[in-house]
Amino acid sequence: MKKKLLACLAGVCALCSAATLLTSCSDNNPSSDSSGKNPSETTIEWQFNGAYHELINNGFDFYFLGNMMSDGSGVIYHAQWFNNNITYTEIELEWESATDRDGLVTFTASTDNTSAGFNEVTLYAESDGTFNWEYKFLFAGGYSRTIDFIGTEEPEYDTVDAWKAFVNENAGTSGTDTPDDPEKEAIVTFDGGEGNSIEFYADGTALLSAYNGAMNFDYTWTIEGGVITMTSVSNPSEKITSTTVDGVTTIVYTASFLGDKSITFTCNDISALESLK
Repeated sequence: MKKKLLACLAGVCALCSAATLLTSCSDNNPSSDSSGKNPSETTIEWQFNGAYHELINNGFDFYFLGNMMSDGSGVIYHAQWFNNNITYTEIELEWESATDRDGLVTFTASTDNTSAGFNEVTLYAESDGTFNWEYKFLFAGGYSRTIDFIGTEEPEYDTVDAWKAFVNENAGTSGTDTPDDPEKEAIVTFDGGEGNSIEFYADGTALLSAYNGAMNFDYTWTIEGGVITMTSVSNPSEKITSTTVDGVTTIVYTASFLGDKSITFTCNDISALESLK
C-alpha cells in the first residue's frame, strides 16, 4: 500500500514538473502568439507631417506630427510657437486602414478628445500611396486653420524627440516669404492702451491688435444706428458689438487666451464710419 502511494505521489510530481516547464517556456517566449510577433512591440505604420507658418508675423508658428502605431493607436502632436515660447500638446486617437471593394485604400481615424478639430475622418490614398489629411487645428481659444497633413509609410522622424528637436531649431524662423499687402490707412482707430488698437478701414475690414501688435486678428465691420458690429474673418460666429455712452464708443474684446481679462477699446468720434454706411 505504501509503495502504491509513493508511486502515485511520484507521478503527480512528474506531471507538476512538466507543467511548470511548459509554463516557463511559454512565459519566456514573447513570440508565442499566433501572429509570431511580440505583442509588446509596436511600430509606426503611418506618419503624418505638417506645418502652418501663415501667422508667423502675428507671433504664431505651428508644427504637427502624427504617429499611427501598429496596434491601432495613434497620437497627433501639436507644437505651437508663440512669441518665442513653444508649447506641446497631444491628441490620442484610434485608427485603421483597409482596402474597399473597389481596391482603394482607406484610412479612418477617430477621437473623443474635445480639443481636436475632428471626431472622425476617412481618407482615400493618393495615387502615390500617401494620404492627404486636410487637418483642422484649433488655437487661441477657438480660432482655427487647416493644413495639408501628409501621411506616408516611411517615417521622417524615428522618435518624437527627434521631431521636437527639429521644431525647437526652426520654430519662428521659417515662415513664408510673401509680399506684404499695400498698407491701408485707417479711417477710425480705437485705442485699447498698452499698444492695443482696432483700426477700421474704408473697405469694410478692421484689424484688432493686442499685446502691442504681437497678435493681430482680421475682422469685417458694419454699422447700424451708431452700433458697430465686427465679425471675425477666421471664425464668423464670433461677433463683437459696440456701445456708446456720452459720446464715447466702446468695444470690449474677450477671448479664452486672455483668461479672465478683457481688452477695452474706446473712440470719441466714429462719424467717418457712419458716413460710409
